[in-house]
Amino acid sequence: IMPPTTVSVFLNRPLNISRGSYNSHAPLEICKILKQSGYDVHVVDSNLENIRNPTGFPTDLANAIPCILLSRHLGLDSIAFGTVLESAYGVGHEKFNNYGEGSHWRFFSTLFSSVGIELSLPTIGISEVGTAIIGMESPIASIGQSCIRGTYGKSCMKCWKCFRKELLMYALDRDKEEPNFLKMLKTNEIQIRLSAFPISHENVITYSVQQIDLDKNSILKPIARKLDTNSNLSFLNKWFSDSIEFVPDKYRNHIRNKILDFLEPMSFDDFNNIINWDMNPYLSSNKAINSQDRLISYWQDIDLK
Repeated sequence: IMPPTTVSVFLNRPLNISRGSYNSHAPLEICKILKQSGYDVHVVDSNLENIRNPTGFPTDLANAIPCILLSRHLGLDSIAFGTVLESAYGVGHEKFNNYGEGSHWRFFSTLFSSVGIELSLPTIGISEVGTAIIGMESPIASIGQSCIRGTYGKSCMKCWKCFRKELLMYALDRDKEEPNFLKMLKTNEIQIRLSAFPISHENVITYSVQQIDLDKNSILKPIARKLDTNSNLSFLNKWFSDSIEFVPDKYRNHIRNKILDFLEPMSFDDFNNIINWDMNPYLSSNKAINSQDRLISYWQDIDLK
């Protein structure tokens, strides 16, 4: 959905190769393929996370540092991130968050502006469901990979990202093969993530489960019982158009038109579903609490199969 003049910059962390589960093989291969296909791609090595104690990024936007330092050289006037609806507005978490009035946007948009660069969040009004739909329609969809542990073309099929992607792709009927849910549900990470109360991005998990025939995929039933499957989540495959305010004026028309090529704008009722999002009543219900307890017992049973 970005303009054709967009420059792609990847912050590579070579000192992290032998430590932890992160593997840069896939993104580096993807950058190579994109560059060969004519995209303007730059890979910048950095030891940013290693110069602080404890090791890690000081902020979620720190991977923009190469873009900031090279902004004049690359001719950049704004830097865009792929933040999605769930992360910005709190949909899928306990309660709606008015991102534009929060400290994160006020602080970082001001900080970026102070060095002559605008902060751009073109996907902030799109759910993980919507970004999956857009991604699958892309001419370069075949090279996309969300897993950061596996190698290019071979996801680890054990991490939370792999599970969410498999579940959502199956729900969207984009994956014709039977997903290997049983194998993935036996991993500790997936069990721990699904045992969270609420689950991170629970709306996406619920949306996916709503689209799936549970009689054919009975392994998901204990998880479904924990979720509010009666909730109307049809707005997740639409665009929260008010979010266009987080895109610089110069690029709004292009990005708006591109998004509308893939997704419908949310209706007034959808808008109200967003701003009134509140999971707390359901999370405090006997159904949710009892189903949560039964799910913990279910993991013991599934591990024995």
